[in-house]
Amino acid sequence: MSALSRCEGRLNATELVWEWAQEARIEARLVGVLAAAEIDPQRKAQLEQERDVETSRADALAESALVRVVTAWEVFLRDLIEEYLTKRPQAFQNAWGLTGSADRMMAIVDKKHGAFQDPGNARKIFKTYVAKKLFEPELAGWAAVLAALECRHAIIHAGGTATIRFQEVVKTALPPRDWLHSKPQTAPLPGTEFERVLGEVRSAVTQLDERVWKTQAP
Repeated sequence: MSALSRCEGRLNATELVWEWAQEARIEARLVGVLAAAEIDPQRKAQLEQERDVETSRADALAESALVRVVTAWEVFLRDLIEEYLTKRPQAFQNAWGLTGSADRMMAIVDKKHGAFQDPGNARKIFKTYVAKKLFEPELAGWAAVLAALECRHAIIHAGGTATIRFQEVVKTALPPRDWLHSKPQTAPLPGTEFERVLGEVRSAVTQLDERVWKTQAP
């Protein structure tokens, strides 16, 4: 199975997680309406507790979906380079004067270049082995990739708060989980920011895969 196919499978699974998040958010709102209208204090407290549980579940699922998008992107980058070097080992030999198995080549790539999590570093890896102008013009959806990376960073390393960097890149004052559920600001699109980002990341994945395999073999 190709790197592209594996990535598409991961993104499809992520879409399902997002649907669960949306369902939990709707349920939280419905229970909230019932709680607001309830007269009995004991029943009201019970409904408010249920609302809070559903809200927490919706937030956790939304954050999980975003993290999965970023993971799918980063794994795709490494898988694509491995697939490329396996099919076109001359690219690796041109860079290092060495040949070897896919595992050996990727061990050297990881050691010499570091992780694919850093977008600038990942681009350097592709420029080294595939083509120096691979990202000219810029990939469609690249801004969404950067937004997703910053959102993931805020979720994992800042407890889901809107860091200054997140606000600058995403251009919102909303915390990540609320931004994911909000309507797209950059275009009159239906759905949510998460759905916009997911669609644009898909575009970036497809376009990068096409560019890589259209380059002239070394």
